[in-house]
Amino acid sequence: MPFQKKISTVNRQKQETSKRNTLDLINCTISNNDSYSYSYPESQHLQTNFIVFSNDTYPYPGLRHLRTNFKCQIVIAQRLNKTMVFPKTVGIPKYHSQSFLYPNQKKFIEIPTESIINIKLLSSYFDIVSYDDVIINHNNSGICSFDSLPLVQKYRYCCWQELCSYNPPQFSTKYSMKHIEDNFHRHQQPIYLHKLAHKLISKIKPDFYIAIHIRRGDQLKKPRFQNKLDSCTRPSWIREKLNSYGILNGSIYLATNEYKPNFFHSLSQWYTIYTIQNFSMYINETTKQNPYALVIIDEIIYSNAKVRFSTFIEPYTNLSFCPFGRAGLPKQNGTSNLVKHVLSKILAKILGTDK
Repeated sequence: MPFQKKISTVNRQKQETSKRNTLDLINCTISNNDSYSYSYPESQHLQTNFIVFSNDTYPYPGLRHLRTNFKCQIVIAQRLNKTMVFPKTVGIPKYHSQSFLYPNQKKFIEIPTESIINIKLLSSYFDIVSYDDVIINHNNSGICSFDSLPLVQKYRYCCWQELCSYNPPQFSTKYSMKHIEDNFHRHQQPIYLHKLAHKLISKIKPDFYIAIHIRRGDQLKKPRFQNKLDSCTRPSWIREKLNSYGILNGSIYLATNEYKPNFFHSLSQWYTIYTIQNFSMYINETTKQNPYALVIIDEIIYSNAKVRFSTFIEPYTNLSFCPFGRAGLPKQNGTSNLVKHVLSKILAKILGTDK
């Protein structure tokens, strides 16, 4: 009995926490022509069906943060028992507008959301719709401002990503965060970019290629890396690291935001280097002008490689060039000497470099 009472108390506390957080969410100012608020328990019968989120605090994030924003907004929308309306367009800030095809470009770009997010496919898994698929008016929809969320005001969160990093476990939702992460990651990429990426993959010779991701560009100036990122992403170190795994030659697809001409040229002494620049003739001008679409093409080509090296130590691979994570903090690389030896043997056999 004491144990059962303890479990009952814990469950009741969880329910009360969830109710308080729901109250904080629902009391956000959801506005159309007039500003008004909803309060618990009226939230279960909201007058409006759709919700549009305004990105007033952090309007133009990078692609990774933009995706995190959308995932967070999906959680909040369904907690309010509403269907989230994806924005018609998203903005790319000038510091993310460069690409291999336009390396000197530094201007704000506005692109259709559906050019980088497969809203139609995602709607099979979440209560979401495209902006073009519904007629929005003040009777059926509301706009929720990030700054007006009481949870944001209470804890001084800076962005959607920060809000959902701390609070979703306390929200009683029909989608777990893992459910959202898994399905969003699996189905977010537009079909037309998948088709194009696989066409480009077919042009890489031989069929077996190694993919490496080198993050430099804007990251080099961040204090947390203290020049460490520069040293572990230079061609000389890349060559040394590949050598340590017995990768002495072969084809490499390079996904990077380092756009200096010939920066990686020295690697071509040993490897056939491909970047998205090699396939410019297969990409239409609309896609060329969309830096985030080009990043997604890089992602697809990278993910289809049999062997992948990342810049930072990531959960999805033990093969990284830098001995730290995205936060700049040292991490224990999970590749033991035995695993490294076995992998080197396998790679050497595949590449035909074994003796």
